[in-house]
Amino acid sequence: RFAAYVADRREVTVDCTQLRRLDFVCAGQLFNVLATLQAQGKLVGLRNVNAMVAALLRVMSVDQVAHVTLRS
Repeated sequence: RFAAYVADRREVTVDCTQLRRLDFVCAGQLFNVLATLQAQGKLVGLRNVNAMVAALLRVMSVDQVAHVTLRS
């Protein structure tokens, strides 16, 4: 559904305020979707990511295909 939502947009920002955890498998799937979108010229931002999720996103290289902003 996310890919369909982004289809007619160049930039999308996802508010991750309610996201508390993300497992390894989901992080891998997220990377695949975001890498595909990046290859299509889309810019995706993940904002208000907590420190634990941000660490996993860095390990999984999600921060290489999307802009990740930590909670303040």
